Amino acid sequence: MGQYYKVVNIDKKEYMRSDGGVKLMEWSYNLNSLILNLIDKMANEWKGDRVYVVGDYAVSSDDEESYDYKKLVEIEKELGIYNKKDKEGYKETIYSQADNYKQIGLKDLEKEEYKYIYNHNKKQYINLEHCPLAWIYKDKKMKEYEIIRISPLSLLLTLGNGRGGGDYRGHNDYYIGNYLDDVTNLEITKQPLNNDYIEFRPEFYEEEYIPYFQIEEYIQMNEEKNKIAKELINFIKNYNEQEYKNKYENNENQERIAFYNINYQTKEQIKLIQNTILKSNTTEIKEQGEKIIEKIKTSLVKEAVMDSTNKLQEKITKYDNIDNCINDLYKYISEGLNIKNIDNIQTKDNVTTIVFETQEKCQITTNDIKNKAKISENAKELFEKSLIQKKAIRFSELDKRIPKEDRFNDLYYYEYRGTDKKETIERNTFVDFKGTLITNKEILNGKDYIEYEELFNNPEILMLEDSDIYDRVSIVAEEDEDEII
Repeated sequence: MGQYYKVVNIDKKEYMRSDGGVKLMEWSYNLNSLILNLIDKMANEWKGDRVYVVGDYAVSSDDEESYDYKKLVEIEKELGIYNKKDKEGYKETIYSQADNYKQIGLKDLEKEEYKYIYNHNKKQYINLEHCPLAWIYKDKKMKEYEIIRISPLSLLLTLGNGRGGGDYRGHNDYYIGNYLDDVTNLEITKQPLNNDYIEFRPEFYEEEYIPYFQIEEYIQMNEEKNKIAKELINFIKNYNEQEYKNKYENNENQERIAFYNINYQTKEQIKLIQNTILKSNTTEIKEQGEKIIEKIKTSLVKEAVMDSTNKLQEKITKYDNIDNCINDLYKYISEGLNIKNIDNIQTKDNVTTIVFETQEKCQITTNDIKNKAKISENAKELFEKSLIQKKAIRFSELDKRIPKEDRFNDLYYYEYRGTDKKETIERNTFVDFKGTLITNKEILNGKDYIEYEELFNNPEILMLEDSDIYDRVSIVAEEDEDEII
């Protein structure tokens, strides 16, 4: 279940609570009202106090190995609730004890005035503008993007993380609670102090790693992709009116949908542009359409390479073999480009061999993992080859029905019907059953049935007979036959 949190000042017997979502990762962001108030309080009237972010599951008797056990025991003993239960038999917690404290209302703070957190115990400081990007936000009324980061202060002072839903489980989660023993010696300022402290960057993030110095570049890439989305919509609207009506005309968020399609339905969007070019059959439209396709490829590759090299950089010291490092790089790039038709990736002596599901191979060489230009060139080659691959479907056939209870969850089962077993392929056949087709992918795609020719003689589909599938399902069929006898 979800764990709820309060910001509790043990010394002043005061607490604050989010006026929105109360789970830790629903409010631990730089522009959230509770975070802004927490920083403001600790910079001023709560400076030097014992302030903690306390979850309602945080109790010392739960796990002596937990990161916060000693601190929980210490506070619970001071409050007189150590190993005690309430009238209903539930354990007393710091969270519940805070209900007896004074609740402090949240002031209307909108901007981050404080930029630095100094830890005088550890002789280090945090620059809040040096936190990784969580996401960017911009609605139609805003001229500039809001830059959203995970705020480190709440996580560094958290008691109870990991015990419930909504807790932080992202990168560097071992830093959670890292300032619990230092809270009375924290100083939060608007301007940097003149000392020789070392900068501490906890680097809290949950998805892609986008370091602070790449945020502007990321925003620029986002803007470029939005422009491409607009161009895509206008192109279809002007030269393929029916497709525009089908996909976009009745949608209020046309650009957002096009943006999503470019990212996650890239092959389909490129094919739509190509079909529009063929339909119009003019040089001008062809050139315009091909420019949009090139922009889509370039934009997606640029973002995937940036994200992948950042992810690699975070774990670069853990590699004992450069080939393994290169191999992971292209796995990350493939994931970033949403390439799903790769069967295998292997790297040896700096040469990476990508085997597609069609068994076609693509070989790329990476002599320097810091050479982003070369990596981008390789990524684009990989991306383009993935887009022209046929849809590969592994299959096997049996002349027997496979009972539902004997079917494997990772396979798809269809049945042939007709006087010739190759007339139609259906989900279930009640008359004129001729055999069973087993595949590793869905083939009907919402249809009740398809003609045999649509599948096996389709120029965009490669059917690969698979002995592994046959061996698995034929054993089941033979066993069922024996039971019947």
